[in-house]
Amino acid sequence: MNTAYSRNVYIASLPPHYTNEQLYALFSVYGHILSHSVKTDRVTGLCKGYGFVMFAREEDAGNAVLALQSHYIDHTKVQVRLARPEASAKRVYPVVAQQQELQSALYQQQQQLAWLQYLTQVQSSLLQQQHTATTLAYDPSPESEVWKMTTKELSMYSEGPTSSSASSSPMTGSTSQAPTAAFGVLPSAVA
Repeated sequence: MNTAYSRNVYIASLPPHYTNEQLYALFSVYGHILSHSVKTDRVTGLCKGYGFVMFAREEDAGNAVLALQSHYIDHTKVQVRLARPEASAKRVYPVVAQQQELQSALYQQQQQLAWLQYLTQVQSSLLQQQHTATTLAYDPSPESEVWKMTTKELSMYSEGPTSSSASSSPMTGSTSQAPTAAFGVLPSAVA
């Protein structure tokens, strides 16, 4: 397909003193040139480092690009390629796609981090509740289930030995009392 873009050559890395005449001399050996231009600074008039050459034929432009791939001007390798907007778009699109992929991956990582933080809080809360429940099960306070005894059970420990609860040991002659020490001191408020 013979279009203006397939015949337009872009050259970069030109030195500041490079002129239109030098550009024409460099490319004219590859074919008939329709136009050429070194882009210059409006204030200084010096080359901005790049230029364009429009060939009459697509084949001549292609030959110039291939031939000048290893060309140096003032010890600097120049960059030569066809000046097609499609080529620029193909180079820009992967960068945009890569940025979108990185943003998506970052968002996913942020979501995973938020989820892990939430799970850590839930786990901490559950462990705290489990610890509280375990502590309450062994709570020796008067309100605890351990201390809720029937009146008969309480009277057995609070009134001291009775005829049925006291017995004489034949060997020592002493009487044994109910084992109040096994449960600790009974609270007076319960009796």
